[in-house]
Amino acid sequence: MYATARTVHLSHDEHFLEPILRRVLVVVAALAIAAYIYCVSASVVHIIARKDAEVALARTSSSVALLESKYFDLSSKVTREHATDLGLVPIDDARFIARTVRTAQASVSDAL
Repeated sequence: MYATARTVHLSHDEHFLEPILRRVLVVVAALAIAAYIYCVSASVVHIIARKDAEVALARTSSSVALLESKYFDLSSKVTREHATDLGLVPIDDARFIARTVRTAQASVSDAL
């Protein structure tokens, strides 16, 4: 007696939408991974940019503080006697220029 070899095929009938849905799932997964990588990269870049901006802000604040200090030192040295020595005289009739509308015209008034 001879034994016959039997092969068992465990195949099933695919629904006609399965290959399409499988491709769509792979594309959606790839897009989700790409979007995740982009968002993480953008976050890192924004964190670095924020740190650079904070350093620039600290430098600018230091410069402004230094200029304010110099201004106060110099403004305390200006007195009426120093102004007279420079040839400046007091003004009795002060007149100011002020814009009344947002054009190139200006008007003269006696007070602010």
